[in-house]
Amino acid sequence: MPEPNNYFKEINYKGRAMGIKFRLWVAGMFLILACVSCSTTQLVERWHDPDFNGPKLQKFLVLGLFKNDSRRRAFEQTFSERINASGRAAVPGYSLVPDPADIESKQAVVAAIKKAGADAVLITHFRGITEKERQVPPRVEYYPARRHGYYHYYAPVYHRVYHPGYTVTDSIVKLETQVYTLRDEQLVWAGNSESVNSSSGEKIVQELVGLVVADMQKSGLID
Repeated sequence: MPEPNNYFKEINYKGRAMGIKFRLWVAGMFLILACVSCSTTQLVERWHDPDFNGPKLQKFLVLGLFKNDSRRRAFEQTFSERINASGRAAVPGYSLVPDPADIESKQAVVAAIKKAGADAVLITHFRGITEKERQVPPRVEYYPARRHGYYHYYAPVYHRVYHPGYTVTDSIVKLETQVYTLRDEQLVWAGNSESVNSSSGEKIVQELVGLVVADMQKSGLID
């Protein structure tokens, strides 16, 4: 049997180690939850033209099809800025096609693409907002109890808190994005996205840009 002083030192060390492990576990769980919640937008469907053989697309005219013109302009501006920030080039459609009614005119859009010096047009359609209920299952959480005296090092003691299940309603924003080339006016990329309980429209656009650009690059449409 170890000497008393060493014995309590050993117990103290084990207690501290267990406490550190618990704190690291809690920190890890918070980090995982933060990562899960940091992105609300996903591509639920995507397609690209497998026969596309270049040249790689260099510049986009960005068009947003929204009933609200202010939202359309905000979307096109934010989307274009994010593409430009990634080292590529994009022009917001409203700067060349200010009247939303003209977006339905092929001649007006083609003229805007040529004026912008773009080789492709990226069009995003607002497909609406839906609500979907889901069940959150019950869970049990544990947290350490505070104990006094040297004996609390013998074994960790935890309180247990029960959280009952409940129903939540998710708000889902649906967008459809398509990319056409100017050279042959062919659809070369398309994707449907869903954003769940997003905090803002700007956040949706920023996440969508990242997803679209990454997938087009993976598909060989852009460098």
